[in-house]
This record gives sequence, C-alpha cells and structure tokens, in this order.
Amino acid sequence: MARTTAKERLARREHALALLADGNSFRTVAALVSGKYGVFERTAQRDLTWARNRLVGELSSAEVKELLTWFCHRTQTIVQKAEAAGAYVAAVAGMNLIYQRY
Repeated sequence: MARTTAKERLARREHALALLADGNSFRTVAALVSGKYGVFERTAQRDLTWARNRLVGELSSAEVKELLTWFCHRTQTIVQKAEAAGAYVAAVAGMNLIYQRY
C-alpha cells in the first residue's frame, strides 16, 4: 500500500472541507473522497473529522448562537406540527432531541 505524502493528505482534506462547506452530507463527502482519491472509507472519515473541526473552529460565537436558535426553533415547529397531526411519538422524539442536546 502506497504512503500518502503530507501534501496529498492536505489536498484531500481541503477537498473534503470544500465539499462540506458546500452543504454535502457526511456520507456523500466520504464516498466522494474515497472514490476520487482511492482511499479506504475509514481514511475518508478521518479526513471528514479534520474538515468538520476546521469548520467548527471557524465559527464565531454569534454564528453558533444563530445556528442553535435556528435548530431549536425548527425543531419546535416540527414538534407542533407532529402534535397537530396526532403523531405524538414524533413530537416526544423532537422534544427529547432538544432536551438531550441542550
């Protein structure tokens, strides 16, 4: 098995970062990185972890608050719709999601 140089690894990780920043899912990015660079899925997952940490590290506290507010509001809206539809299991799951996260 060929060894990867630091330059190649960085290029692969920056590509994963760009794909994540464009809004692609983790699963999609892992498959794309694995296919394009011919690496194992586990290696692609490590690259994704690196990319995610870079994205999170670049968020300001104001952006984090904004994302948290959006997440809570969106989840509460879904819970209300689930209750209105009589889907109480989904409503409880949504409330548990908020409770367990924050």
